[in-house]
Amino acid sequence: MALAFLSKVYAEKNRLITKYFIVDHKLRQNSTKEALVTKRLLRKLKINAKILTWKDIKPKSNIQAVARNKRYELLINECKKLKVNHLLLGHHADDKLENFLIRLTRGSGLRGLVSFSETSNFNGICLERPLLDFNKKELIYLTSNIFKNFINDPSNENSDFKRVRLRKMIETLGDEGFSLIKLNKTIENLKFSDNSINFDVQENLKKNGFFSKKKTKLFIKSILF
Repeated sequence: MALAFLSKVYAEKNRLITKYFIVDHKLRQNSTKEALVTKRLLRKLKINAKILTWKDIKPKSNIQAVARNKRYELLINECKKLKVNHLLLGHHADDKLENFLIRLTRGSGLRGLVSFSETSNFNGICLERPLLDFNKKELIYLTSNIFKNFINDPSNENSDFKRVRLRKMIETLGDEGFSLIKLNKTIENLKFSDNSINFDVQENLKKNGFFSKKKTKLFIKSILF
């Protein structure tokens, strides 16, 4: 809801055409009702959102990962249908930190740990995450003041999901002095390292390599090794 409001303000100031979507996963009994309530609240500000519904048979395991893939599929298909090139997503600072810890538990490398970026490409659509510098409390504050209401997803408290367990762990880390600010600083430092490595690799290839369009091959000088 915060993203919808901010993007509408931006669109009106810059005379842009925007479309708004709500995804109803139908994983919970009240999900459709919540989607309709959200749609009505947005309409008060003349934001006409379309509800995209996941109608397939729901999985028994790995629910959040499957739901995420289906959510992207629904959104991307709608973008292609409407010839939309940029898709704005509501991920915020807390999501970025949770994603970092999830990747850390999987043993991801440097690139994987910092892959949750402001801009990325998915199936030909540019994904934009303009709220990564805002935490959840700030977005709730904004939504509560603009719409006088906000929708709380009860699955955010379900400890059956790894993301929720890690979220609660982050809260306890604060007692040890490891705040969200410090964790975010760690991610930024790692991102700087990743960018530095990528820069050096590209510079090395420019100086010591040659790409043949005719043979579609990259030739690398032996001095590089």
